Amino acid sequence: MSRILDLAMWFMFLISFIFTILTMLVLFGKFYIGQFTTFLPLEISLSITFLLWGINSHFNPYTKNSKNSFLYSLILGSILVGFAVMGIY
Repeated sequence: MSRILDLAMWFMFLISFIFTILTMLVLFGKFYIGQFTTFLPLEISLSITFLLWGINSHFNPYTKNSKNSFLYSLILGSILVGFAVMGIY
């Protein structure tokens, strides 16, 4: 279970990195992709990444001692989900 969570977390880090690069390229005017003119795709991918990071920190046996990272990442992920639902991006 922890191996699957770890792989999912690192996959979402990769997706968030790609979304970050695409959003920066669109915002600096290099090319146009309609979905990346706002920060919504980036915010959604970062919130999923933070939530997976928190869940992985809680269940991974190597990070059992770091309860603060579990709380911090779940709080940040929840805040980003709340912002995305309210339309603040």
